[in-house]
Amino acid sequence: MKKRFSLINTALFLVMSLSFAAALTRSPEAAPETHAVRGVFNRIETIEAEEIEEAGKSGFFRIPLPDGIPEESIKVTEEPFNKKLIIEIQGVDDVFFKNNAFSGDISGIADVKYGYSGGVSTVELDTEEVSVYESEFTGDSFYIRVNDIHDVYEKVIAIDAGHCGEDTGSVVYGIEEKKITCSVAEKLKDKLSSENYYVILTASEEENRSEEERAEIVDSCRADLLITVHTGADPDTRVTNGVEAGCSNGLRDLCKQITRRISKACSEKDLGIKDVRYPGVTKFTKVPFVSLKLGYITNRNEAEKMNGGDYQEEAAEAIKEAVTEWFDAEKNG
Repeated sequence: MKKRFSLINTALFLVMSLSFAAALTRSPEAAPETHAVRGVFNRIETIEAEEIEEAGKSGFFRIPLPDGIPEESIKVTEEPFNKKLIIEIQGVDDVFFKNNAFSGDISGIADVKYGYSGGVSTVELDTEEVSVYESEFTGDSFYIRVNDIHDVYEKVIAIDAGHCGEDTGSVVYGIEEKKITCSVAEKLKDKLSSENYYVILTASEEENRSEEERAEIVDSCRADLLITVHTGADPDTRVTNGVEAGCSNGLRDLCKQITRRISKACSEKDLGIKDVRYPGVTKFTKVPFVSLKLGYITNRNEAEKMNGGDYQEEAAEAIKEAVTEWFDAEKNG
């Protein structure tokens, strides 16, 4: 049976301005598994599904380009926290787009906005889920397709550094907890990303978010696993040392593997699993989690060790090895 519907409603492109703030309005709702094909600035046109190949590459959303626009003038920025793709194109003004329609497949795209300012056109795609994209440049067109991360990657992992931004966490012996946790989180992200995993950080050393906001990010990407990274503190004795972890039900074996591997790689005492839910983002999400305390920052020797690049690298590698081994075992039954 033939399927048809329009890409963008009439009002979508009527409101144009030299300011990017004058963006266009929502596109109409589209039925799942159907193909939108063409919307024009001041009228609506539909095309039969069989004609999609003539309108552009099947499965892709098409942004037309004037002659002579180089591929280097197009920049795509992913904003996974906001479920957006931002496409900036230098050398294309609003007049061109008034006469040349966007077209193609909008599967996975909830909304399309357009703006023009300072010689740069911006096309903003709001996606239905946290997504990744693939694209192709053909000289007169830029094609982009949105893919759900779960359709592309084997697993989705969220990493939460216990303290970020202006929140330094514990500061002992002149060492900030966030310097340790953020560094290990970044290194762990790089290592896990080398596998077929999509890895997202809930915050960074420069930018912090509330625990509720972090949990919303974890939930929005429908993570398969959440790993939180902390250090321990025991100001009463300053002698306590070692790596320990807490976890949700079903992850005790993974938890044991992580503490065992960190203990071996970093010459740390293995304090094992604590049957507690550590404070932080885990309070606000039901995603399976492992909460790590890499060592005790109140123990001078351990604090200085954790603050070093070798420790951070070895700890991240130990966590990565345990996680990949656990997922492989799960996959292979």
